[in-house]
Amino acid sequence: MPRIVYRYPDHLRADAEALPAAPGIYIFHGDNPQLPLYIGKSVNLRARVLSHLRTRGEARMLRQARHISYQRTAGEVGALLLEAQLIKQQYAAEPAAAAQGPAVFVTTGRQQARGGLCAAG
Repeated sequence: MPRIVYRYPDHLRADAEALPAAPGIYIFHGDNPQLPLYIGKSVNLRARVLSHLRTRGEARMLRQARHISYQRTAGEVGALLLEAQLIKQQYAAEPAAAAQGPAVFVTTGRQQARGGLCAAG
C-alpha cells in the first residue's frame, strides 16, 4: 500500500516556521477562539508541530486550524505541567465538551511522551 503524503497547509506555514526548537506547549486554534482544536507539548516545538501530518485525521485537523500559538517553558516537565493545566482549564470552561468525555490522546515515542487535547466534533 503506497504511503500517503500530506502537505502542510499554506495558511499555517508562517506560524509553524516561527516556532522555536525549544520546549513548551502549542495550541491549534480553529474558528472558535474559545475552544482549541488541540493542545500539545514537546521538547522541540517546531519539530513536533511539523510532524502533525502523519495521518488522515491530523491532516483534517490542520485544515480546520486557523492559527498556531505557543508558550515556551523551562523544560520538558514545565511543558507537561502547563499542558495539563491548560487541558484542565479548557474542560472547566467548556462543560459541554467535558460531558462528551475527554478526547485526550497520549502516545509514547523514543525521545518523549506526547499528549494533547482534541476538540470533539
